Amino acid sequence: MHNHWVDLYKSLTESEDPDYVLSQITFHRFNELYRNLRWHMTAVFSGAYDSAVRELRFILEDMCQAFYLDDSFAHLDVDDRYKKIQGAARRRGRTLIRLLKLPEEIQKKFLSLYGKLCEYVHPSFSLLQESKIDPKVVFFYKKKWFLDTKTLHRQACDAVFYLMLRTFPEAAPVFFSRLYVVSSLREMDCLLTLSLRQESH
Repeated sequence: MHNHWVDLYKSLTESEDPDYVLSQITFHRFNELYRNLRWHMTAVFSGAYDSAVRELRFILEDMCQAFYLDDSFAHLDVDDRYKKIQGAARRRGRTLIRLLKLPEEIQKKFLSLYGKLCEYVHPSFSLLQESKIDPKVVFFYKKKWFLDTKTLHRQACDAVFYLMLRTFPEAAPVFFSRLYVVSSLREMDCLLTLSLRQESH
């Protein structure tokens, strides 16, 4: 996904007006995504899988909030857009996702992913049962946890790339034309992002 972050960043700079790109909160959050993904990977490689997934929930909600501000308040300058999430006006979680004006099937996938990520934020029955069977006292590699985190990582990045290409549609044809991008996204089941490929033709 780090490679695709670079591919998408280059596609943006090659296809979109620089002033427009810099005026979008979504772009600035995407910039910070690279750092967040590196921290996420550090947690995964350390065996801190639950912490890694909690980071993914932050990434997803962070990008959803940026997309919401840019899409719903495009007529305002950046400072005034930020004011729309001050105090009680701030929207979170499922309420936020429902405000994104996504196609119904896409919205369902976002809500489903958000629900899965929340299982690692609020102790769920399944996680409590896992701790009962195998107490998490030290960090260690466990194949099932690693694979579960890997799947959630790909789904969260897929959602982020989808929001970016919705924000910057001119970048989509350039992004999808890059070598190995489409085949790699297919291999990783990035169906949200790939759904925009047809629209870019």
